[in-house]
Amino acid sequence: MELWREIIREAGAIQDEFECPTLGDWMTPNTLYLVRWDKGFQTRLFLALVSRSWHSVALQYLCSSLVVRRWKSLPCIVARLTAANLSRWVLRVAVSAYRDPEDLPLQYTLKRLPNLRFLQFFNWPYIEDFLFVPRHLTALGDVALSPVTAKALSELPNLQYLRCSVNEYFKLDRPVIFPQLHTLHIKYFPKHSVTKFFIMPNLRTLRVNNSSPALHDALEAHMPTIHSFAYDDECGSPRAARRRTGALLAPHLHELLIPETIWTIADLPPFILSARLETIHLELECRVLRGVVPQLRPEQWEEDIIMALSSILCVTRDRSATPWLRTVYTNLTSNALTIAGPLIRGYLEEWLENLEARSVQVFTRVYETVLSDAKHVPLSRVLNAPPNFALWPPGDFEYRRWERLADATGRQNMEWKPKEYGIECEWIGPES
Repeated sequence: MELWREIIREAGAIQDEFECPTLGDWMTPNTLYLVRWDKGFQTRLFLALVSRSWHSVALQYLCSSLVVRRWKSLPCIVARLTAANLSRWVLRVAVSAYRDPEDLPLQYTLKRLPNLRFLQFFNWPYIEDFLFVPRHLTALGDVALSPVTAKALSELPNLQYLRCSVNEYFKLDRPVIFPQLHTLHIKYFPKHSVTKFFIMPNLRTLRVNNSSPALHDALEAHMPTIHSFAYDDECGSPRAARRRTGALLAPHLHELLIPETIWTIADLPPFILSARLETIHLELECRVLRGVVPQLRPEQWEEDIIMALSSILCVTRDRSATPWLRTVYTNLTSNALTIAGPLIRGYLEEWLENLEARSVQVFTRVYETVLSDAKHVPLSRVLNAPPNFALWPPGDFEYRRWERLADATGRQNMEWKPKEYGIECEWIGPES
């Protein structure tokens, strides 16, 4: 029976289902997990229906994670699981449309899931009753933090990952302690200092998404312990933010995510350039697609893309800025590179040669199918690889990009239909 249990577990496995997101995972949108969960759940359900003995084993994995697309269904689903004595197996819940907490008190629902570890929302609700969240909660994603919520979450002894937004009215009258929190992602940042009131002795990964005047205080309080950092200025000038952050020390910072909004070294906070950066993550797929996918390509579109790439790649080219750099990860796909054309691929080949000369390896994340585990493959092997006509991980221009791939590969006369949020595509055949 243990052998069958292992087979059932592996057959319905979903990559990173019960792992806290890492810095590199932040380049992969939630839609990919939703599609993978749909397919993984169908596999688990099929295995549970094979036989009576398999049913008893597969139920544990069938109920291990839930995706609830209609928030009003959550209490009913949890009630049925509780009545069947299955709620103890639920480790992860994702709620994609949670609207009004007053109509759905979590205190009567989540307390029935005693082993819940991962809880995620997809539309940043304000929730005040987290006192009733199981104390085993490890990761909480996409919530709007209030003072009451912050104090309640600080009572969770195992909370390691938190992705939240904080509005300008957020105020604390005393510090709150998050004893085990190692990853904090703040989507929106208030204008006054807040996170200096967060005591996070084990914080190692930090991402902030805009530069308020309080950013310097937050970084000054936590940067001495940070190992991995991501900075994406959505609400102001990066160079102005650079002046505001001033001179800070980052003695342990060795990993950096450079998002699309960062254009040059001058846009980076100065403490990054004084850190011992060994690993850099680059979001390059969107840069390439933005210049290729629109219906009317501007003149000299290839030169525009190369100029955009050269701006962000200069951080890796500058040996004086990144003398300890050893590894670069990106999200470029063979599909995007195919429609980008030989000129852009040639530019990237030259960049790879320059990095290879200084012993820096460059990898990109490759998915063969939705359910297969992602692999980090050397970018040099992907530059001229054939496109994957069945799968394209999430990104901008989901539907239009398939049209451009058809144009670039001579499939203009085929019938094709994107599925699963544009992640998969069905090529039916020549038009009649």
